[in-house]
Amino acid sequence: MNRLYQLLGVLALALFAYANVQGWSLFQSEAQMRVPGAHGGSGRLYHK
Repeated sequence: MNRLYQLLGVLALALFAYANVQGWSLFQSEAQMRVPGAHGGSGRLYHK
């Protein structure tokens, strides 16, 4: 069972790294909340 969690962890890290390379913003809404005035407070979570 422990190996299953290790495999899932590796897959999650690989997916996260791949998303960063592709320029995806997995935590876009969270990042926008931390940067005041970054989006004019439009409240759109998935705006690109």
